[in-house]
This record gives sequence, C-alpha cells and structure tokens, in this order.
Amino acid sequence: MFLFNNLLFAAFSFTVLIGTVYPLIHEAMTDKKLSIGEPYFNELGVPLSVAIVFLMGVGPALPWGRPEPAKVLQRLGRPFGFGIVAFALSFALGARGFLPLLSFGLCGFAFETTLRELWEPARLRAAKNEEGFLVALWASMSRTRRRTGGYIVHMGVIMIAVAVTGSSSFKQQQEVVLKPGETVQVEEYSLTYIESTTKTEPHRISRIARIQASKNGRDLGILEPKLNDYIRMGGSTIGTPAVKTTLQEDLYLNMVNINDDGSVVGLQVIIEPLIFWLWFGGGVMSLGTLVSAWPSRRKKKDEKKEVIA
Repeated sequence: MFLFNNLLFAAFSFTVLIGTVYPLIHEAMTDKKLSIGEPYFNELGVPLSVAIVFLMGVGPALPWGRPEPAKVLQRLGRPFGFGIVAFALSFALGARGFLPLLSFGLCGFAFETTLRELWEPARLRAAKNEEGFLVALWASMSRTRRRTGGYIVHMGVIMIAVAVTGSSSFKQQQEVVLKPGETVQVEEYSLTYIESTTKTEPHRISRIARIQASKNGRDLGILEPKLNDYIRMGGSTIGTPAVKTTLQEDLYLNMVNINDDGSVVGLQVIIEPLIFWLWFGGGVMSLGTLVSAWPSRRKKKDEKKEVIA
C-alpha cells in the first residue's frame, strides 16, 4: 500500500509536469502555441487525488506482515464510519455528483486514520505512565518526529484534496455587463459598478473599475479589477483580477473590457470554493516536512562527541 501510494504521487507529479511543460516544448518545436487548460488537470488530477487519499487512509491501518482479516476490519471500521459521516454531511451542505461526494467521504476516512495514528501512541503512553494526555502527546511526538511529521503531511494532503475537489467540481462562472450605478446578482453576491479610473505609471496605463461587493447583505468592500496596457510590451493588455478570499470560497472579478468613457464595463465573475484550504494545506505539508527534517538533540550530541574524539 505504501509503495502503491508513492507510485500514485509520482503519477500525479508527472501529470502536472506534462500539463505544464508540454505546451512550451510544442511551441519551441513547431512555432505554434498549444494550451492545456483546466479540464486536463481536473480529469486526471481529481481521480488520482481520490486514490491517493484512499490509500493514505488504508495504509496506516494495516499492520506490517500478513494481517489478520478480523483485525484489519476492526481497525478500518471507525474510519469508514467517519467517511460515511463526511459523505452525508457533504450531501447535506449541497455537494452533488458521485466523484465529489466520494472524494469528501474518503477525506473523512483518511482524516480519522491519520488523527488516530497521531494521538493513539500518546493515549497508550498516558495510560502506562499515568501522566496527562498533552504531556504524553508532546513526549510521543518529540521522540518520533519523522513519524509525526509524516502524518502532519498527510493532514495537509487531505486539506488539499478537499480544496481541489471543491474548487474543480463546484466552480461558478458568469459574465456580466454593467453601467455606472447598476447592480447584478451572482449567486449570493451583489456587485455594483461605481465608477472607473485611470492610473498612469512609467511602464503601464491601468483602467480600473471600482465594484462595490456584498454577500447576503454583508459588505465586502470595494474590489478593483484592472486592465493594464504595457507600453514596453508593444501595447499588450493584461488583466489583474480583484480577489476576495474567505475560508469558504474565493471571489474573482476579471475585467474583460471597458468603454473609453467608462460607461460600460464587462466583468467575468468566478466563485471557487475552498481555495483557502489549498494554500493552507500546502503550509501544513511544509510544517510536516520541517518537523520530520529537524535534527534531534541526540544526534547533535553524538556529532559533538565524534568531533572531540
């Protein structure tokens, strides 16, 4: 299971590598631009993520050697229960589709397994030494830093899998055209076009649309998507989106076009759920890597003795 999981991680990395590098190689060899878009990564990335998370939940529950079926079923029973709860909770909160619901369920399954592997040694130590659980947890994690760091990385991967599933499966996108003072409703968001301004800098001229945003009546402030004309790049126009990030979702406003007098602005509105947890999960993975790689005091003492000798 451990080996197969690593093979899937390698396949996932290879998928991203091909999707990123192949268009550059194709353009260099044929002088023609080729775009590999979001559907490629979703079609290949999501199933691989689901398989990786499933094995992350199953692998730690299996003993080394030849496992007894009864013990395996006993250790997998509670994680499967958590998976079913996560599946049902996702459905109750509005998630639909077999693959997204399966992914959320497996993330719940892997989460319980990972959490158990982190706290179970501390629970056994606390019972054996008659000490507080937090003290036992700290002592257990300190003595098995590589193991602890590995399971912290697992937590980060689970967060990323949840974020990838949510953002790829439930992304909302809509294009709107607004005049000054006009308001449009996109899902739970109200967007009002206030005015446009122009900002001139040495390297670019930016047309800025000021958009008042609110969600379910709660004010989100002014968002300012831009269209930038870069003078030194032959007048190339590149947009800068305005982004509002919350724990639940990200709101993106891309300016598609705008009249010279600012009387009409075209916006692309994108709502992507759970994006915050993609970046937060990456931070958790980095923390786990740091915990695993941090040198122990015992090794430092041994190195000192060797130098003195």
